[in-house]
Amino acid sequence: MDLDELDAARIFLEAQNESDASGQPALTSSIIRFHQRRKCVLDCICLILQLSADINEDEQLRADLRAIVNDIVQPGNPPSTYTQRCLSSMNDIKLWLQRIAEKLSGASVLDKLQHVELVQMVEYQRVSLVKQHESLAIILVYLVKESHSAMADFDAVLETMRRADKYDNLLCR
Repeated sequence: MDLDELDAARIFLEAQNESDASGQPALTSSIIRFHQRRKCVLDCICLILQLSADINEDEQLRADLRAIVNDIVQPGNPPSTYTQRCLSSMNDIKLWLQRIAEKLSGASVLDKLQHVELVQMVEYQRVSLVKQHESLAIILVYLVKESHSAMADFDAVLETMRRADKYDNLLCR
């Protein structure tokens, strides 16, 4: 999962306590915890961006939320850097989904799909990654809408779509 060893150890130790109560293996609990945390962070950023752009919200609330957005988007960096990080994360998720698909096809060839828990864990990861990709896309929409990105970032999105050489369900969402 390309995690720092300390982060991975912390997540695993937290999940061990949870796995004792739930009966799930610690590895499964760790993976679920990792993806839930990522999705939660993305959902929070989405909500902040949505409320800061909502003209029906209280103006003071919007101003406070815009200040938070500026702290997120521009902590000493140009705004396009954050947009580029979102685009890079979307690409990382796409590659991760491809690796999962390759592992599943390899496991089916080797007839390792008999382990129901393994299949369920991989499917949970796949669904979670698709949702994370969708959240990043929503974040990008609001970054563009609220002028927190550059035209070059939009061109990068268009170039990614032009290079799509096959059906990609991430593009259709």
